[in-house]
Amino acid sequence: MTRVLISYSHDSAEHKALVLRLADRLRLDGVECELDQYINGSPPEGWIRWMENRIEWAEFVLLVCTPSYLRRYRGQELAAGRGVTFEGVVISQALYDDFGRNTKFIAVLPESGSVENIPRALKAFTAYRVMAEYEALYRVLTGQPATPPPDVGSQRELGHAPRHLGGIAASTIYNDNTTTTTKKPMSDILRANWIGVLVVLAGAILTAIVVWVSHSSSVNIEQSPCAVGNTGTISGSITQTCTGDQP
Repeated sequence: MTRVLISYSHDSAEHKALVLRLADRLRLDGVECELDQYINGSPPEGWIRWMENRIEWAEFVLLVCTPSYLRRYRGQELAAGRGVTFEGVVISQALYDDFGRNTKFIAVLPESGSVENIPRALKAFTAYRVMAEYEALYRVLTGQPATPPPDVGSQRELGHAPRHLGGIAASTIYNDNTTTTTKKPMSDILRANWIGVLVVLAGAILTAIVVWVSHSSSVNIEQSPCAVGNTGTISGSITQTCTGDQP
């Protein structure tokens, strides 16, 4: 159960009634709210210790900010309101001790209140109007955000674009949720290129051999032991005319 204390100045009977209505509603909604008006007479430890102890006890302290509250909070109204003056000292010291960090002290404003009545140290934090913004205030006091963030899901794997890095050729295959990358050494790539070149050269050599054989088979020259040159036509055979002795 959340523990709350309300700090306010006794500006008027109407103002005290507004603060009492706020405290009553918080208690009816499950918040353990403390208010000086609930004390019958005086607390056993006295008002000074009661105020300091209640501020330390509370998880949240609501400051109902009015012009009179701000003057007393800052010690500028000494004729009355010693309670708010003392609470202002304790609250200011707590903020000072925490280097200005604050999750405990919350400024609330009456319907016609002005943000100029909020103590300087609390102007950097959200303030709420009573009772127009009661639900928003109640959410803060009870830890119930209106828009909680969703749970963080699993990280998506997007893979990489194909590229060549340091002599390594990388080819990437993309699936819906997985990425498989295969890497081939550059030596394998060079070996494949050389094989292709050798195949082309072998084909060229084989073609040249076939042409040469075909050309040679179309000419049949019969040479004789004649001492004189041959005469004839090249049409499949050559007729030799010899002037020397024939065997």
